[in-house]
Amino acid sequence: MNISHAAIVQAVIAYFNDPQFSDFFVETECPIQMGSASRRADIVLRDGKGNFIAIAECKSSGGSDYGRSQLKSYLSASDTQFGLLAMSPNPDEWIFCERRGGNRFVEIKQAVFEASVLGGVPEGTKSEPTGAPAETEL
Repeated sequence: MNISHAAIVQAVIAYFNDPQFSDFFVETECPIQMGSASRRADIVLRDGKGNFIAIAECKSSGGSDYGRSQLKSYLSASDTQFGLLAMSPNPDEWIFCERRGGNRFVEIKQAVFEASVLGGVPEGTKSEPTGAPAETEL
C-alpha cells in the first residue's frame, strides 16, 4: 500500500499540533537557505521568537536514503538540533534524530526527542540513542 506524501505531512502536522507542543507553531514548506540555493523543508516547528526547534522531512515509500540526506542538510544549514524523518503516518515508524555538533547526527527515541524539544530531558536519557549502547548514526 502506497501512502501519499500529503497523508504523511498531515500526520506530522497533527503530531506537532498536540497540546504538548502548544508553545510552538508549525510552518509548512519552510524556506531554508543552503548556500546560494533556497530549499523548502516540509515542516518546521518554531518557537515564539521564530527560531527553528525541529525540522521534519516527509517522504512516501522509497525515499529513506534521500530523506535522511535531505534532513541532515536542512539541520546543518539552519543549525537546528532536532529532526524527524517520516515515511509513514505512524509516529512509531518515524526516525527521530539529534544533531550532536558539526555534522554528526544520531537517532534518538521519540520520548527523548519530545522531552528535549520541550526542555526537560528525563534523567539518563539525553545521551541514549535508539541503538544503545553504540550510537546509531542517522
